[in-house]
Amino acid sequence: MCRSTSEELRPGPYFGLALALLASACTVPVCPPSAYSDGKQLYTDTCAACHGPGGRGDGPVAAALKTIPPDLTMLAQTHGGRFPRDLVIATIAGERDLAAHGTREMPAWSQRFGPGGAGAPGVAAVYAHRNLELLTDYLASMQVVDSR
Repeated sequence: MCRSTSEELRPGPYFGLALALLASACTVPVCPPSAYSDGKQLYTDTCAACHGPGGRGDGPVAAALKTIPPDLTMLAQTHGGRFPRDLVIATIAGERDLAAHGTREMPAWSQRFGPGGAGAPGVAAVYAHRNLELLTDYLASMQVVDSR
């Protein structure tokens, strides 16, 4: 039997119960809402202090660091003209050893952007991955284009 469009969109009898169970399972520490909707603000809040507002390694904290932050706008050029997305993701998530970001035992950003999203399972990991994708997309958009 064919249903009309309005019948197909009507919630079933257990919709309210399922929604209530989902809401009760999602406490603030386990399921933090992502405050970010774009990578630029995320970059500004988490990266610009060291890497600078334009990504050139000239942030206000850069001079005090033991390792000079790299110019993030040159990642594509230093990798044969192609933005190294997988490498960037692995670096930010703490899956790749990088002295300036800390060791694997205590990486600076893996708790925020890594697969566990502050060590929390489930929805928090989804938010962490979403933020990682937003940040990586923004870094890709910052790349200097070779105008030769």
